[in-house]
Amino acid sequence: MTVVADETHLLHLCRTIHANPVTQRLVGHPSDWAYSNYREWVGKRPGTLVDAALVRDHFASPELYREFVQDYLADLDRA
Repeated sequence: MTVVADETHLLHLCRTIHANPVTQRLVGHPSDWAYSNYREWVGKRPGTLVDAALVRDHFASPELYREFVQDYLADLDRA
């Protein structure tokens, strides 16, 4: 079991979860994975599986969350 210490930790966990299908080479981009709520987080699909207030409170736009995930994936590629 993982204890989520704070919202920053939560955001990093969400980013990791959204990136997992890419890191596991199941898809080329997080939005290609139909089984996550990534598209809700970035405003590409309406849905109820997202805490929109959490996203808005930490990212001024859906694009900034997309960049947050893409930066993580880019860092992994460089490693």
